[in-house]
This record gives sequence, structure tokens and C-alpha cells, in this order.
Amino acid sequence: MHKAVFEIVARDGLNFKYFKAGEHIDLMNAGKTVVFYPFFECSEIERQAMKANGEIQTPKHILRLVFGSENEFILFDEAVHKVEFDSLIDLILLSEDSDKYLYDLCCLLPKRWLDDKQNLWNLARMFYQMPGKNPAIMRRTYAAILRFHHGEWFCEQTSMISYDNDGPNIRYPIQVDIRKLKAIAGGACHKAYQAWKLKYESKSETESETETETETEPTEDETAKIPDKKSKKKPSFILKEKMIEIAKDRYRRQFGTGAIYKKITNYYYKRAFDDPKQFLNEIFINDRMYQMCSQSDHKELLHFIKDIAHPDFLFMKIDYDYMGFKNGVYCLKDATFIVPESVPNGIQVRVYHDFDYNILKETPLLDKFFDYQFDTETTEFIYFMLGRALTKIRDKFDFMVMLVGVGGAGKSLLVNLLSEAYGSAQVGILGSSFQDRFGLCEFANKQIVTSDDMPRNIAKTEIRFSFDADPSDTSGEIIRRILIAHFANSIPDDEKDMLLEDKIMDTEFATFIHRCRSTYLQYCRKYAGQNIYTFCPNHFLESRDMLRGSINESYQFAKAHIKYSEPVEGQEPKIILKSDLTRMFRAYIKEKYSLIKSPKQAMDIQSLINADDRIIPVRITMLSRDDFVKFLSSGKKIAATTLKNRAGFLFKQYRDIGGNADDLSYLNSYSKVIRHINENGSEEVRKTYLFHVVALLNTKAGKVVDAETRQKIIAASIRLRNKSKKQSLHNIATDKQQSNFISIYGMTGQLETYIHKLFADYDMSHKSTKISDDDFVKWNIPSDRKNIKSFARDLQRCMMLACYVYQPALRSDWPTLKITSAAVKRLDDKQNWIQVLRGGRIRLIMNDFKNVKSFGKHTIEVENVHLKRYLRYWINLLERLLGSEPEHLFIYQLSPVKEVKLISTTRHTFGKAISRNSEKIFNKPQSVNSFRHAWEIKFQQDPAYRYMTQAERQALHNKLLHGVFTGQLYNWQRRGFSE
Repeated sequence: MHKAVFEIVARDGLNFKYFKAGEHIDLMNAGKTVVFYPFFECSEIERQAMKANGEIQTPKHILRLVFGSENEFILFDEAVHKVEFDSLIDLILLSEDSDKYLYDLCCLLPKRWLDDKQNLWNLARMFYQMPGKNPAIMRRTYAAILRFHHGEWFCEQTSMISYDNDGPNIRYPIQVDIRKLKAIAGGACHKAYQAWKLKYESKSETESETETETETEPTEDETAKIPDKKSKKKPSFILKEKMIEIAKDRYRRQFGTGAIYKKITNYYYKRAFDDPKQFLNEIFINDRMYQMCSQSDHKELLHFIKDIAHPDFLFMKIDYDYMGFKNGVYCLKDATFIVPESVPNGIQVRVYHDFDYNILKETPLLDKFFDYQFDTETTEFIYFMLGRALTKIRDKFDFMVMLVGVGGAGKSLLVNLLSEAYGSAQVGILGSSFQDRFGLCEFANKQIVTSDDMPRNIAKTEIRFSFDADPSDTSGEIIRRILIAHFANSIPDDEKDMLLEDKIMDTEFATFIHRCRSTYLQYCRKYAGQNIYTFCPNHFLESRDMLRGSINESYQFAKAHIKYSEPVEGQEPKIILKSDLTRMFRAYIKEKYSLIKSPKQAMDIQSLINADDRIIPVRITMLSRDDFVKFLSSGKKIAATTLKNRAGFLFKQYRDIGGNADDLSYLNSYSKVIRHINENGSEEVRKTYLFHVVALLNTKAGKVVDAETRQKIIAASIRLRNKSKKQSLHNIATDKQQSNFISIYGMTGQLETYIHKLFADYDMSHKSTKISDDDFVKWNIPSDRKNIKSFARDLQRCMMLACYVYQPALRSDWPTLKITSAAVKRLDDKQNWIQVLRGGRIRLIMNDFKNVKSFGKHTIEVENVHLKRYLRYWINLLERLLGSEPEHLFIYQLSPVKEVKLISTTRHTFGKAISRNSEKIFNKPQSVNSFRHAWEIKFQQDPAYRYMTQAERQALHNKLLHGVFTGQLYNWQRRGFSE
């Protein structure tokens, strides 16, 4: 039966008693009637239905009852059968197994209020998330309230599913609390509400008056009463005072998360509660005021714990240079031990070990472990490497430690001992399941990262640094940054001690830590400023070459196929060209892996030098990239971006096929030129590259190419151009273009919804033209997740797309616009400008864009009111964040924990950002060209377009900085595709 059945029957005054487990035999021998009643979570009707379907229902609890006689049992059993098959909601109402305070209050609410689904949704979330309440009781109370209001139309199953689905939702603020329910109930039925108030709230008011009259010292229970309306202190304020008093010298908290730490010693606090809600429920478990406080009061308490400083309830600040022991603190900075009486005030150790710090002269366990694998010199160097990993690295040795060797040789033992020197939350474990997409971001707050499970190559995981650095290892390979301790000796099974780690922890751990750290400090003093490979033992040099040979294809090739030839006096030294070396290397890779085609992988010259340092690279290339820039600059004037792209391609082509040529004569080999260009799959790219070559031929330097080859190259470029033009006239969208297409109307709706939600999440108005001082101060807080910088980051994503959704789409020119309010005459006529004028006008002055020579300089008026408002807001926000007037609109580094700064104004970077942001917001990636296609489709599908004059059409297409013909080509035709 259900628990509620027993509660109903027990009120009838029937004679029975409880007995403990194991007493039933003695009771039966004494002539008593012993009965076992199982309690179930569901009603008896539901249980019988489940039983019929073959489902097994496990009892939640067994009730043990003893009756004085069989007649007493029969009376009890008959009473049970009367209500046993009632529905669960009827049992709840009969047994009053619900929160009567809330139930009676909600019964006074008007039915029309509960008929509103929004109100019902808020009520379910309020009940579900109410702190300090029994979840099962609140669930039954919610069902009982709906049964009261809906009567015979009440569906228990639907109501419970709705409660379980809606209750946990914390995404939006709850719009209902106890005070609001009281106000609604009082307005709907004043007399009934007064009766409810007299029943449930008069007692606390009477006690409050008695306390005032007698002026006696309040007891603990009395201080827990909810203050009356005349009290000036809010419940949250009173609860904060109590909490601070409890926490003083006993607890500390973590900033941002609110995790609670409990005091163990003066220098160590242990993590006790991960969630501050658990802490509040623990200390206020018997506090009536806390149980009945509103959600806003509860949030205020949590906000105080997470973000507000107080001298009696301090935030945790771990000192990572200290380790704690029972008899004192070990300082890693200078490898000294501090007794408790001398520990500096406020020190919080990073880890605490519940045993005494004791340095041993003899360490038989550690000595035997190391002597089995390494000589004395190597062992001492390993102590140095491990000591370096014990705290923040302040040297310039620049290496990581890798332990390599056979299984069961003790590698994990060293890693585990090192990890024991840190707190569990300070150690990151890099295993086979690490995130490919987000890389190593989850280890950003760790003090040390270890790995004993690396079955796949992590070289593809790009590591981003906090400084502006190229993540590629340009001077060789990552191997030179790794020092490898090679465990070559396998330990026989009969000699393995599976408890060795525990034994070392019990007896020699403190000595191990001190030996590591003191050795490191000694090496730092002795070898400061030296390269690590100048003083490391030979063991590590051999291990480095072993690893390099196993994973570096270039190194393997050099060792196997390249031999150094001693120079002969009077003869030129032997030279091998890089192009020949690359060809040989690719043939080696093709043969090694049985490839059908030669790979595009290039030979790494540094690996060749590592294989034999007698080999010296010599630059014999006669032309440089700068030479190609000079060649192209001497011809027809071109844009800086075009010049950069052309010079880059032509120099690469020269390196691949030019050999030792000191001029452009290598272009006389027509077949080599065409074959090199045809390595690119796209016809459009091949056409572009071919015209790069034609542009080079038309310079003064290009006159060395003979007329026949020149004519062949020009003819090939004309053929590709004509073919491209012919194909462009068939402006039919591909399947991929059609599947990714979103209309301007569709993108406008999605973007507007996203922007409104963004402002709502930060409780700001999206209708303002600048951020208010209150909003800026409110969110200008230190946080690694949500603050004014995170808001600006998300708003920047929206603003990039808004410039293409609300306004006819330019090319990737928005980052080149400089912000100004000056008159046009005072502006540089070679620069693009966004002119923010008084009265709300905003103009785009375009002086530098793709087809400016044929199209002419252009001024575009920003007409969309939403875009003008958002642009003004964005510029104002940037000014507040930078502390000065911003020069450009995009792209800024915006991270909750980093400095705000302009990081790029290039068209290429901006175009990539547009694609990423559109995929995030529209769920489909959109290029800049996609927006231009969408705008032309919108223009030309408008019925009014049919009746426009040519001049009107010209003006319309000019908003996208192109003419009518180009606009018609941009009007994709969608054929033969179904989503």
C-alpha cells in the first residue's frame, strides 16, 4: 500500500504497535499477530496494473506492525481495504500529506489565474525550486492544488509530467513568489484570506508582540520567526547576519562559484560543499525564516556568498607555494619547513597531508626504485625535473617531462607521487577522451597536467597561448622541448610490490618532495641561463633522438637516405637542392605507405640538420618575395591586398619550379607553369592564378619570357575567363548553396530574437542607444563567465551579422570603416568611413573597395532604424570598455578575463568570423556573398521591382556596390532541389 493509506487508517484510533527487525519470532511465540506491510511509491491501482504487465515494483519501505489479537488485525485490515484502491491524489487529500500552508493559500487563488498556462508554469517552478522544502511534499502539494481547482477534469498523470518537466527550468526568472500569491488570494477572496492569515500567521505576530512587551532574551527558535511588516530588516539581511556569524573563523568560500571550505587547521580549509545551496540548507535546516523566504531573498544570499567580500567570511586564496602537514608547512620557494607557530598569518596551503613532515637520511624504497632503472647522475637529474614541476615555473629551461618505457616499470608511480603534492582539483588528467574541438581549455585553471593514456596523436590539437605567439614550432619540432626519462628495465612479476606507492607515501613522501625541490633550486643556481641540453645527462639526449626517429618522418628519411660527404680541397662542396630533396622525400613517403599519388608533405630541413649537424643549409635562391613585389609594382597599379596575394603565389611558384633562376626565364617552361597551376582543384582559383602569371608577364621583368610562351599563357587565361563568364550566366544555385540559403526575412527574425534574448539575459533594454551607467557598473565585475565583456563579445557577434541583415550587404568592408563625426571635407579620401552624425543619421563613405575604379566612390545612407540604434549602442559600449573613442567597429578581443583590444581589421579575418557567427545564430553558415545573394533575391522577388525604371533599379543595386547586370547574376535560381 501507499504511505498515505497507513496515515489515513492510523488516525482512526486502532490498536497496533511497531516492532523492530528480528523481533517477530518472539512476538509470535507470545501469541501476538505480526503483519508486514510494504510501502510503494505508487497507488495500489497503479501497482496492480504494473503487476499485470509483468513489471516489478520494489517496495520503498516495510512497515512492521504487531496486534494484540487477530480481531484487532481484522479491523485494521478492513480499514486499509476501504481506501487502498483510491487514486493517489485522493490519498494525499485524505491524509493531508502535503504542505497545508501553501495548499490552503493556493486554494484561495481564482480559477482563471490557474487557467493561464504561464501562471501554472511559474507556479510549478516556484514549488520545485523552493529552498529547504521536501521535494516529494511539494510535488504532492502541487497536484492537490490542481485537483482542487480542476475537479473532475483533473488528470494526475498529465499534471505530474508537466511538473517534472517545467519545475527544473532555471533559464528564466520565476515571476511568482509567496508574497504575490498572498496578494492575488487577498484580492480574490478577502474574507477567506483573512481567515487563512489568522490561522497560519497570527501566531508569529503574537509571539513578536510578546517579545517586545517582556523584553526578554529571544531563544533560538524565536529568532527564526519571520519578521512582521514593521521590521526594517529584510529576511535576507537577517539571514546574512546569521550566516556570517556561523561562518566566522569556521568557513571560507570560493569567489564566483560559492563553493564552501571548512576549517581544519589555521593554514588549511577543506572543501565541504560544492554548491552554496547545500551549505545554506545545512546551517539553516531548522530556521523557519529561511524555509519561508522568497526566491529573491534566496538569490540574494547566493549572490552574497559568490561575489560579495566580507571580513568575517573570507574568500579562499590558495598559496600554491606551500604544502601542509600535521606538524607544519613546507615552503616550496626555498625548500624550508615552517613550524605551526611561525606560519605567516593568512597562509592557505594548496594541499594538506594528515601526517608529520619528517626528513629521512635513508630512503631505501626510493633508492631501490630509481637504481633499478637509472644511474646516479640520471636519478639526480630526474629529481631536478620533478622539483621543477612542483610549483610555478620561473626559470628559462623550457622543457616538459615525458616518461617512456615498458609497462609496470614505475612511470605511473612517479606521476602519482607528483600529483599528491597538489590538491585533487589542481591536477588535470589529459587522456584519450580530451576535446579535439576545444583543445586544452578545460586545463586553464589547473596547476599541473599529467597524462598516462595517450593512444593518439595530439599534434593536431592547436595550443593557444595567452600571448600573441605562433603555435607552430618553426625552429624544428616539439620534441626538442621534451626531456624523456626512458624506463627500459621491466620489473619481473614476482618482484613487483603493488603497495610500493602507499609505503612511500607513509614513510618517504616528505623526503621525496624535499629532495626534488632542493635539487631543483641547486640546479637553478648552478646552471642559470644555460640551455638544458648542455648539462643534462647523455640518457636524455639518446632518448630525444629515439623519440624523434620514431615519429618524425623527415628525420627518418634523413637518417636512412642522406649521408654527409666530406668536402675535398679544391672542389665545390656537394649540394642538393631543396626541390630535389622534397621530391625524394615524397617518393619515400609514397613507397613507405603504399600511396597511389605522391603526398604534398614537404621535407623539414631542421630535421635534416638534427640527423647530422655537419649538414649546413645554404640559401641559393636568387629571387625573393620582395623581388616579386618590385616586379609587380613596376607595372599597372593594383590594390595592396591584390599585390600581396599575387606576390605570395608567384614566389611560391618560383620556389617550386624556378630552380636557381635569377630572373623570370623559368616561365619559358609552359608545361611546368600550367602543371603547377592545375594542382588546384577549383577552376576559379586556376583562372586567378593564371592571371597572376599574366600580370607578371606584363611587367618589365617579364620581357625575358619568349613571345611564343607568352602567347600560350595569355591564350590559356582567355579560355578560362570566357569559360568562367559563360558559366556565370547560368546563375543556378548548387545543392549546398540551396540547403544553406536563408531569406533576409528569415535571418531578420532569428537575429532580432537572439538580440532581444541577449539583452534580457543581462537584464538590459535593447531599445537604448547607449548603455546606462547602472547597467555598466552592474556587470563590470571580475568573472570568468558572465560580465560586461562577455556581453560585449556576444553583442559583437550580433553586430557583425546585423550589418548584413538590416542593411544591403557590402563586401567584407565593414572592418575597414573608421568611426568619425567630422565633415566629409576633413576626411582622408583613400579611407573608408562610418560617419555618425547628430540627429541619428549614419552614413558609410566608401572610398576603397573591390570595384572602386569602375564603380567610383560611393556614399551609402544607413536607413534601418534598428541598425542605427544598435550601431550607436555598440560604439558607446566600445568607448566605455576601451576608455577612449574606438577607431574601428570590428574585430575586438572580448573575453571575460582578458583586456579589450582591437585584434584585426582585415577583410579575410572578418569574412571567417561572419561564417562562424552565422552558423552559431542561424544554424547555417553564411558567407558575405550569401548575404549579397539573399539581398538581390529579396530585391528582385519584390513585385514592385517589375515596375521600376532602369534608373530606380540602378540605385537599388548600387546599395550593394555593384550594377544591374551583376545584381541579376546574384539572383540565384533554385532548381532541382528539395529539402
